[in-house]
Amino acid sequence: MRKATLLIPILILFMACATALNPPILYAIDMTWSAPTTNADGTELKDLAGFKIYYSNTSGEYTQAQMRDAGINTNYRLIVPDGHWCLVVTSYDAPVGNESQPSNEFCKDVDEYNAVAITDFREKPKTP
Repeated sequence: MRKATLLIPILILFMACATALNPPILYAIDMTWSAPTTNADGTELKDLAGFKIYYSNTSGEYTQAQMRDAGINTNYRLIVPDGHWCLVVTSYDAPVGNESQPSNEFCKDVDEYNAVAITDFREKPKTP
């Protein structure tokens, strides 16, 4: 039993070292979008506080997605490992933090042959 007890920590250490020596390759997704000028009800937008970017490996699945707050910037560089990525942008207001419906979705396979630059999400997110 003693050999098995010692073998497990050594195996874990070996796997940790192998991962550290071969870190994943990361890629940049450069995004830009236009800031909304009206609320969802058509009134003038006066309290825009920022934008959130949701991204996932599955189209349309953002309940368990990762999120980055872009602040008030209308551009953002998202760093991801290779794979299939889908993204949406929302806007939010201050001081309450109401969040808009998501923008049109953008999906792309990202790898060394497919650098990504998203120039616009085509529809401006509207703050509620």
